[in-house]
Amino acid sequence: MKIPCVNDFEVSGDGSASAWQGVAWEPLVRVGEGKAAYAARTKILWSQTGLYFLVDCEDRKLTCTMTRDGDDLFREDVVEVFLWPDEAHPVYFEYEISPLNFELPLMVNNHEGDFCGWLPFHYTGTRRVRHATVVRGETQEQGAEVTGWSAEFFIPFELLKGLGQYAAEAGQPLARQCVPDRLR
Repeated sequence: MKIPCVNDFEVSGDGSASAWQGVAWEPLVRVGEGKAAYAARTKILWSQTGLYFLVDCEDRKLTCTMTRDGDDLFREDVVEVFLWPDEAHPVYFEYEISPLNFELPLMVNNHEGDFCGWLPFHYTGTRRVRHATVVRGETQEQGAEVTGWSAEFFIPFELLKGLGQYAAEAGQPLARQCVPDRLR
């Protein structure tokens, strides 16, 4: 899969930015037990400052009782992204977002299967994920009957510093080291 490079733009939750036009949807498959009850798909872009994700999920009823950033969102309806740029290091970044637009950004240490996660330090300004969600249905609330929902978010490279191969070489933009050649 080739990920296109774009100029930065604002996220809206619905993928209405022109940068998404012409980018093909990639189907997502469930990881873990059982089969996914509903289809999900994604688009990914990158810029000199970070990575953009657009995820579209089919659903019938929103299951999301957690209403605070930092809650254990993974226990309910959620989109999760895992970024592990250097597998020689046991630390990766995990980002979760619920249909209600609550987020859980984590730096996770996986040392031989022993997991421990932390919220990012100084999670403000250019280090903060920009995100938005939109539901297809009457209301964006717990238990709402819907036909699906979408999440759009931007993960800045500035937040990912320290995860391995992120030291920019002289004359090379930071993104050059953050996006593997096979994805460009």
